[in-house]
Amino acid sequence: VTYAIVTVQTHRDVSNAIARTLGVRHETPQALLIRDGQVVWTASHYRVTADAVESALKEVLNNVPTGTAIPSQPTLS
Repeated sequence: VTYAIVTVQTHRDVSNAIARTLGVRHETPQALLIRDGQVVWTASHYRVTADAVESALKEVLNNVPTGTAIPSQPTLS
């Protein structure tokens, strides 16, 4: 799993590009789980916790068919 942290105060253009590309509304703080270029889970504000992210990752990774390659980093285009 690869992750990135975007500091909106200093990288608003990146935040806007992410929101536009993925079709999500920007919120701060916000966590997005992306698979194959699509948002498969999102949380914001007080719902962004280590436990919530861990649970979402486990759920998504448990639903990956055997032998499927999981990209190490999402691609934004």
